[in-house]
Amino acid sequence: MTTPNTTDVADDKPMVLKQPSSDDHKVRALNHEEKSEEENKPQTGNDTSNSNKKFFSKFGKLFKSGKNASDSQSSADKEIAEHMKASQIAMSKTLRLLLLGAGGSGKSTVFKQMEKLYRGKDDEKQLEAAKEDIYRNIITDIYDLCKHNVKLNSMGAGAQYKLSSDALTEKCLRISNWTFQYIWDDPLGRLTRDLALEIDALWRENAMRLTWQERKQSHVMDNTPYFFDKILDIVPDAKDATTASYRASFD
Repeated sequence: MTTPNTTDVADDKPMVLKQPSSDDHKVRALNHEEKSEEENKPQTGNDTSNSNKKFFSKFGKLFKSGKNASDSQSSADKEIAEHMKASQIAMSKTLRLLLLGAGGSGKSTVFKQMEKLYRGKDDEKQLEAAKEDIYRNIITDIYDLCKHNVKLNSMGAGAQYKLSSDALTEKCLRISNWTFQYIWDDPLGRLTRDLALEIDALWRENAMRLTWQERKQSHVMDNTPYFFDKILDIVPDAKDATTASYRASFD
């Protein structure tokens, strides 16, 4: 009988391989089950993406199970076909529109009108977002208008572009020096009653209306007069703020 070679083992003792016990098998099975449960937890983010991830994650479990290859393949094909059919039904009920046009041409207005017609009454969150957009557009337009008026006067374009008083000229110059961050940040807090009064005074000037007619050389919107004519209604006095309301109409 040949004696095993144990010279490479510590203390010259023969190596003994321990057979896994039933408890070891139970621990491994428990760990595998916990890992599977962790993988199957719903993920945050896009609902459709999460649904697809959860759907396709089934196939990994399917092929890891004890089923044979043909049964697994058949089950997977059936589930994929059912999933694709459900997706096609959902897509057939969805209306998709592609609106093309230059800036300020009315793409957003058409979309909002479609929402109003087919979705119903606007909720408070949508109205607040619309109000913020209107305020920001007003601030942007008065900035562009004043900046272009200052440019026309600096070029000596004509006396018709000069404002009627030094006080209005100073206001126009100050507004033309606003920074992008000042214009863009917090329009609801920026467009105060005092600023609305300044905008109204400037817009009453014939020089500013002539400047608006030269808007092709600046970024002033075509609908600027609509909002400037109603600026004091859009931003009411503090004592009337609790009762006054304004809502733009595109009819």
